[in-house]
Amino acid sequence: MVARFRSVILLSLLSLVFTAFPACSGSSVSSSPSTSQATASPSPTGPIGSSPDTSAQQGVGINGIQSAYVSSTAWLAGYDFNWNLKWKNTNALSGLLPGVNHFGDIAYYDGQLIAPAEYYYNCSSFGPTVLAVYNAGNGALTTWSDISADLHEASSVAVVPEKDQVVVSSFCDAYQGFTTLWVYNLNTLLNNPPGGVLTATTTIRMSIPVQFIQGISWNSTIGQFLASTVGGVAGNLWYIAPDGGVTGPAYVVPGTQSAELEGLDFTTDNVYYLENGYVTNIGAPVAAPSFSVSSGTYTSPQTVTISDANAAAAIHYTIDGSMPTAASPVYSAPIPIATTKTLKAIATVSGSVNSPMTVATFTIN
Repeated sequence: MVARFRSVILLSLLSLVFTAFPACSGSSVSSSPSTSQATASPSPTGPIGSSPDTSAQQGVGINGIQSAYVSSTAWLAGYDFNWNLKWKNTNALSGLLPGVNHFGDIAYYDGQLIAPAEYYYNCSSFGPTVLAVYNAGNGALTTWSDISADLHEASSVAVVPEKDQVVVSSFCDAYQGFTTLWVYNLNTLLNNPPGGVLTATTTIRMSIPVQFIQGISWNSTIGQFLASTVGGVAGNLWYIAPDGGVTGPAYVVPGTQSAELEGLDFTTDNVYYLENGYVTNIGAPVAAPSFSVSSGTYTSPQTVTISDANAAAAIHYTIDGSMPTAASPVYSAPIPIATTKTLKAIATVSGSVNSPMTVATFTIN
């Protein structure tokens, strides 16, 4: 978010030189040098690795093992799986609503990049706000929708294809004492004419205020969001259930919890985050723990064994309904359940993303 403040003065000066362009026209897209285009690239064989310095300050999107994308305050860029630059749109805000000066974190979906963009000065002065769609093959603007009527700042987007949804987060909600996600229809966004109005179909209120969200991403395999935040006490990355339930801290970024931690992508098996221009692949989360006894109603006490596919993992659990963290008790022996309890557990490995939380409620009659 510091990048947001650094860019305001420069963008204000530029606005005196450039006038608004017609919708979906005037994008300046530069490609990588012709020599690199002419060189045949090997086929990708595994996950995209960490990047060199991209100088991007806002977001990252990953297309499987094929390609990667970054957003900075006023430009977008596309890379191959080896982080060779394929294109860079240095005028990507052109054609959007007048005054829009700031991209947030982006999301890749089906050959397209979806980007929140807005006028941003600070959390007391933002908007208008749009959701813009770009061709992931060359960075050209294809359409955009005006979401200003919903009156929220937009820091990041996540695509939930199973529900035909685009979910938008807000950095500024932290000042309200709660955190809300805004849900828009994906199909409507992709097919809206440029400048069409789009309003949220619903909102998701988080169970606890995960503050200062810089990026959010949806993982279809585990059916949860992952959000990146600035200055978290228990973590910088957080798991969030579809109903807004915060299910656990996932990761603490090494070193100081920098105000430059920005977007992330968790659409593949691996987690990527952007900080100070570098995209880091921190690998896949630890596998979620398994319980030997399923949730249910029982007529006698139960004894629950917890295991994990990763033999090196430490399993942390709670039985009082609270959210487990790396500071929770470490599992070492089967757990007796004599009265009705909710058992929650996560698995951790040093340097890895924590597992999603496993939950079971045992009702003892």
